[in-house]
Amino acid sequence: MNAIIEFEDVHKQFKEKKALTDVNFSIKEGEIFGLVGPSGVGKTTSIKLLTDQLKPSEGTIRVFGESVTGNHTQLLSKMGILSDRSVLYERLSLYDNLRFLASLYERPVSTIEDLLEQVGLASSKKTAYKSLSKGMKQRANLPQRSFMLPKS
Repeated sequence: MNAIIEFEDVHKQFKEKKALTDVNFSIKEGEIFGLVGPSGVGKTTSIKLLTDQLKPSEGTIRVFGESVTGNHTQLLSKMGILSDRSVLYERLSLYDNLRFLASLYERPVSTIEDLLEQVGLASSKKTAYKSLSKGMKQRANLPQRSFMLPKS
């Protein structure tokens, strides 16, 4: 099975501070992978490198066999990252949050119902974001990503 994410001899340095040194790992399709560790070990830096928000000082990062560096728009459309933080407004319903994002990113409002269905939240579309369980909040963060992707 091919690796879908690969870090090969990745280093990241910020001026005098070494954030990552010789990081090597691969994640194969179907594997479950967690990035855990104490504060300051490079978890956020690794995610920022993976999403091309930062460039590695040395090494190669590949997603689906392609280098991430300079190719992030196409690669990000094929993957999702779920953070513990949200851009959704606590007091707005799920539907109203997504309607706002659709207007902000000039996307059709007609896709909202389908997006909520895909993540199993169609029956909660009138529920305020703050009233959702943690798991539902994380699933609610997935549809917002589709509005932020480059228009095809």
